[in-house]
Amino acid sequence: MIGDGTPDEVLTDAAAASAYGVSLARTAVEGEMLVAPWRRIARGAEGGG
Repeated sequence: MIGDGTPDEVLTDAAAASAYGVSLARTAVEGEMLVAPWRRIARGAEGGG
C-alpha cells in the first residue's frame, strides 16, 4: 500500500512517480475518472515531495 485516503488524495503524480516510476494520464469516461499509467520517467525525476 502506498497511501491511505480517497483516490484523488492517493493517486497523485508524485505517488505514481515514487512508487512505480511512471507519470499518469487522467480522463473522464461516462462521468467517472479514469487514471492510467502513461509513460515511464527517470528515477529521481519525480521532484520534491
